[in-house]
Amino acid sequence: MLEQETETTGAERLVLLALANHAGWANDRWECWPSIEKIAREANVTRRETVRHALVRLVERGLIERIVKAAPDERIRDDRRPNLY
Repeated sequence: MLEQETETTGAERLVLLALANHAGWANDRWECWPSIEKIAREANVTRRETVRHALVRLVERGLIERIVKAAPDERIRDDRRPNLY
């Protein structure tokens, strides 16, 4: 992934790396569901402005897909499930 040429900002690349750090192969795809707080901490960026903006930009560029409230943990209530990336 690091060799992949993309037009990303430094923060976007750090967020992408944080997501990749949590990704695992399941359901015939790579997926992860870290919290915004965890991504921010690992990417060393602010929560609201930078992480959320970076996630939107990564989706727009087709580098990630976001599925709202889709994390596959049956122990978590439907209204509390994190997004799947």
